[in-house]
Amino acid sequence: MALQSTSKLRWSVFGGMTATMLGGVALAFWPFFSADRQLQAFCAAQAAGTPLARVQAQAAAHGYAVAAAASGAVVVDDPAGFGRRQCMLALDAQGRVAPPR
Repeated sequence: MALQSTSKLRWSVFGGMTATMLGGVALAFWPFFSADRQLQAFCAAQAAGTPLARVQAQAAAHGYAVAAAASGAVVVDDPAGFGRRQCMLALDAQGRVAPPR
């Protein structure tokens, strides 16, 4: 009888430790996933025809940097992501956000 009880106790402790470790890892990495989703939502929210100056002002309000890219596009970058969180917005000939292709 004592052996069965010890085995259940060990599995309970192992299960509790596993759940605690997985919860800690999820809690530690949640800000990274959340920040990326916010940046992607910001870029998706930019309507076609929005002037570049307005995009830059909105990006600055969120703490994002806007840089010109090749072929008439701009890159919206989250400086806190050290270059890992970016999205690209295409511009038309008038310097406004182009509709998605």
